[in-house]
Amino acid sequence: MQVPGLTGVVSVSAGYGHSLAVRYDGTVWAWGYNQYSQLGDNTTTNRSVPMQVPGLTGVVSVAAGSYHSLAVRSDGTVWAWGDNNYGQLGDGSTTRRSAPIQVPGLTGVVSVAVGSYHSLAIRSDGTLWAWGSNQYGQLGDGSTTNRAAPLQVPGMAGSVSVAAGYGHSLSVRSDGTTWAWGYNSYGQLGDGTTADRYAPLQVPGLAGVVSVSAGADHSLAVRSDGALWAWGSNASGQLGDGSRLSRHGPVQVQGLNGVVAVAAGSSHSLAVRSDGALWAWGSNQYGQRGDGATNNHSVPEQVQGLSRVVAMASGSNHSLAVRHDGTVWAWGDNSSGQMGDGTTIDRYAPLQVPGLSGIVAVTASAYNSLAVRSDGTVWAWGNNAYGQVGDGTTTTRSSPVQVPGLSGVMAVAAGTFHSLAMRYDGTIWAWGSNSGGQLGDGTTADRYAPVLVPGLSGAVAVGAGTYHSLAVRSDGAIWAWGNNSNNDLGDGTTTSRSSPVQSQGLSGGTDVSAGASHSLAMRSDGTVWAWGYNGIGQIGNGLPGSLTIAVRSLLY
Repeated sequence: MQVPGLTGVVSVSAGYGHSLAVRYDGTVWAWGYNQYSQLGDNTTTNRSVPMQVPGLTGVVSVAAGSYHSLAVRSDGTVWAWGDNNYGQLGDGSTTRRSAPIQVPGLTGVVSVAVGSYHSLAIRSDGTLWAWGSNQYGQLGDGSTTNRAAPLQVPGMAGSVSVAAGYGHSLSVRSDGTTWAWGYNSYGQLGDGTTADRYAPLQVPGLAGVVSVSAGADHSLAVRSDGALWAWGSNASGQLGDGSRLSRHGPVQVQGLNGVVAVAAGSSHSLAVRSDGALWAWGSNQYGQRGDGATNNHSVPEQVQGLSRVVAMASGSNHSLAVRHDGTVWAWGDNSSGQMGDGTTIDRYAPLQVPGLSGIVAVTASAYNSLAVRSDGTVWAWGNNAYGQVGDGTTTTRSSPVQVPGLSGVMAVAAGTFHSLAMRYDGTIWAWGSNSGGQLGDGTTADRYAPVLVPGLSGAVAVGAGTYHSLAVRSDGAIWAWGNNSNNDLGDGTTTSRSSPVQSQGLSGGTDVSAGASHSLAMRSDGTVWAWGYNGIGQIGNGLPGSLTIAVRSLLY
């Protein structure tokens, strides 16, 4: 269910019994268990609805431990509050703090991670720092002595990614090697043993790693070739190797090769192989895996009954696919009619969306769906609270309706609550929510039917984020409009724009895509560029937590 009263959220973190969220304006909101003041509101009162953490602004990322919380501000400082029995707040004491305090001696921090009772931070110079509980050696200093102030982890220069479990720590260095230390009873250090380690050791057999994640007692690593590796506890199948056997060394997630496209929902994933087969795995509460059941699956499995898939999309908890014959198929959450079958009944296996043929493209937002037909018309269905279906109303539609007044469309993009269409003549049309100016019509008024984005011509690609929009013109210039709190627009400022402005320092663009508060562009030379919010590394520069004002080149 939707958490009430929270909009514009760009980052979240979950502790043992409390939750944290960062909004696009840099404020932090907290709710849940508060016996140790981990909500930062100067009380120990549990909160069943989000409340703003007072005194914190300019925050770009948060991390929640069992009973303590950390926040990184855009100036590189770290702030902490909550339980401090083991010194996990890093202020040199073991005194509980009911409001955020700055962690002294730490500057230039770009990323933090929190275990149950210890904390980790990466600075912009690539050094790794740790403090708090050290019972299992999780601070990596060669001892089991708790530390109430940050100390540099020896031998871990060039760190670019970090993660913390219950009592173990992981880091990726810039050379692609993975290092682990601390608690190892389930093999979560990946060294082939179950012996705790008090100093970092390299995880053998893994190279080219770009990111890591630590569960309570298991670990994951993503390689640059797209392969996923896992190790540690496997009681619930969390390693994705099709077994329930714990692994003391990395094993590869099974059954996927020849992948040509992927799409990620909230907690499920889709992949199309070169043979047109569609594969799915992960959460299946709403049937979004399409296997006729609601049980989660820990390995990819082929979605039955679908072949020759040419396009796909994932909403939060629903899935769409286009077959070679132009039919559209949908499955999963249908609470807002996003299946398009005239009902609000969840569907656990793919069903053909009635009344749609000749479809060449689909896109899915959180709770609605869009499709483009070969004749250039646009069809939409699902949630319509902000007019994002585009039929002139705010009535939710459980069957596809044609978006009136639009023809000659070649591409569509769906933001969280707004929609964009690009016509063959290079004009862009927008409708739906406009609170951040994301419709580009010079206002912040919601529009229930498409309106022309003035001042833009010759568009060849569009992208939609939560509160901002992007376009590429035929001359290769990138244009953007909407919310700009995190330099989402790439114009060198943080001033929101209700009309398109040109993104600076980028030419030769061919395609764009927008996340919640960050933006991506591909150039004709094959390079990918990114800008905006980077709280969880979405810029891809190896320095999560930084706010990227200047556009950065990433990779070929």
